[in-house]
Amino acid sequence: MAHDPESRHPYSRTIAPDPLGPSEFGTEGDVPLETLLAEPLLRGTTVVGSPGLRHRVSWCLPLSEVESAGVPTVTGGAGPGPDLAGVAVHVPATSLIAEDSPEMIRRLAQRGVAALLAWPAPECPADLDLSRAGAAAEAAGLPLLRLQGTADYRAVSRLIGQKALAQTSHVLEYGVKVHRVLAEVLARGSGIPAMAAAIGGLAHCPVLVLDDEDEVIAHAFPGGRAPAGPEHLAELVTRAAGPVRGGTGELRPGETTEHVLDLDGRPLHATVAAIVVGGELYGRLALVQNEWPPDAHDLAQHRVIAEHGGTLTGSEMLRQRSVQAAEERARGDFIQALVHGRFADAHELQARARHHGFAVQGRYGVHIVAAQGLLPASR
Repeated sequence: MAHDPESRHPYSRTIAPDPLGPSEFGTEGDVPLETLLAEPLLRGTTVVGSPGLRHRVSWCLPLSEVESAGVPTVTGGAGPGPDLAGVAVHVPATSLIAEDSPEMIRRLAQRGVAALLAWPAPECPADLDLSRAGAAAEAAGLPLLRLQGTADYRAVSRLIGQKALAQTSHVLEYGVKVHRVLAEVLARGSGIPAMAAAIGGLAHCPVLVLDDEDEVIAHAFPGGRAPAGPEHLAELVTRAAGPVRGGTGELRPGETTEHVLDLDGRPLHATVAAIVVGGELYGRLALVQNEWPPDAHDLAQHRVIAEHGGTLTGSEMLRQRSVQAAEERARGDFIQALVHGRFADAHELQARARHHGFAVQGRYGVHIVAAQGLLPASR
């Protein structure tokens, strides 16, 4: 699915009602420009390029630092400088009336700058014409904010830093709450269906747990609401995300992907996390939205739930596999002891037979089969 920086799926969390408000519930340590404009320091700011107010900001840098000499290029040596996604650039308003200001704005937009903050210094005339810079910013899709005189770099950078730090703390707090809820299910050893039910209770949407063959091993439909049956949804997830063991690059633990499913012409959004334990791929966890278009706040929560849910579901799958393997080994040891008569007495035989559901009074035949492919060549 194409990635649109203005509509990217945020990465954030909350179980309790979000104290920052749903619109701020975004990627870790960033906030929307429109939220910053509600702060007293930036209230009443003149804006060019209003659609860009959906951009998210995590840091603020002065123009002098952004355009300083010796700035390294992006990965691979291509491009005019490092990635500045999520950075708001604080610019002296007088820099935007220069002849080369449109070219400067174009370069900053190419580097992913979230916004330009034009600050009028005390000596700056009140009627400074920024229409040329505004046109260039609008053409580049870059919001240009004309600040008040009190919004100097120190004040604005402090504001953005405080908001970003508050968001990061909020993100971490939510992640801990989600992990605690799911870890309690894991500690009880309730099984994968109980884990799926707990994840569904947090996400309030259909949940699928698929194995490494894309088969449904557990599902949960909170409130009984689901757009389709579990097998049909699993088929849609596999079709959109590719097979679990596909050759397009497998996910690492903690990574999620976003997909749009096509349910008979009806779009559905799915958040998918790989279930990886000890470097081995066990399957995937999928959270499917019932509504379209999905709510951004819900998607933010689902990404966190999928990340923690995928990890803890993998731990439960590993536990169950370990228990099954131990039971199979114990049963194999019992059969071997039974064939060779390796029991201390009849009481041991009866006790172990009851444990494995084996009727010792029955009549049995032993068949020994030699697999030719397993015999040494000398024989």
